[in-house]
Amino acid sequence: MAVQFRALPLPAARPLGLTVPRPAPRPQLAAGRASSALGAILVDRKLITDEQLAAAIEHQRNSDRRLGQVLIDLGFTTPDAVLGALSIQLGVPSIRLPGVKVSPAAVNVLPERVARKHLAVPAAYRHHAAGRHRVPE
Repeated sequence: MAVQFRALPLPAARPLGLTVPRPAPRPQLAAGRASSALGAILVDRKLITDEQLAAAIEHQRNSDRRLGQVLIDLGFTTPDAVLGALSIQLGVPSIRLPGVKVSPAAVNVLPERVARKHLAVPAAYRHHAAGRHRVPE
């Protein structure tokens, strides 16, 4: 089953000193309300049924896993469908980085506010003796 999601435009590279434009408003569900629930997005796009969502929520109550992972584990949807729905829910473009293992140290060094402002994804971190933080090229 092929899943297609509307691609969100990425801002063009800007010289230093210029601000990055704010992301576009979140997409609306068919009912006209702002997308907020992952399950609702998947149901609205007919990627899962209401019955599958209810079963997954029941499984989630008995586990410590997130709904998207439960839906995948139960075989109700695919990782790509969950990724696309999360992209819509959060209002940010999604990307797959095959073979890249994101370093928790890199994530901890880059404040979320800065990452969101610059649409940055920290992947690696190397500590320098001078005390400066640097992401390797």
